[in-house]
Amino acid sequence: MSYVLTSYVIISAVAAAVAFFVAAVAWQRRDSPGGGPLVGLMVAVGIWSAGAAMEYATVGISGKILWAKFQYIGVLTCPVFFFLLAMEYDHLDHWLNRRRVGLLFIVPLITFLLAITTESSAPLFATPICIGVRLSCW
Repeated sequence: MSYVLTSYVIISAVAAAVAFFVAAVAWQRRDSPGGGPLVGLMVAVGIWSAGAAMEYATVGISGKILWAKFQYIGVLTCPVFFFLLAMEYDHLDHWLNRRRVGLLFIVPLITFLLAITTESSAPLFATPICIGVRLSCW
């Protein structure tokens, strides 16, 4: 694979570094309300940003698809971790147990499995098709 350094790569790499730094700081305070989910959220954001940086840097299509699939780990888990962060921070986590938290990850897991196993027929990587919609101001 060939790589090229652009401003998008640098910005995404800096964002990934900041996210991983915040995750490391939050790990030290994981006993605070929302601390644990914040660690997960920042790791997910870091994976997403690092994958985006590598996707921007990669020249070939096959490499870009590989890094797009890698990004899905962060993309799909961010909403779940953000929800858990909000629930725990607001002290509404009385209903959160291991089983229910695990159930929240079912849809991201299925989507990730679809993304990594079915490349050509998956709607995740399909080419957009224009169906004759006319865009106008009003």
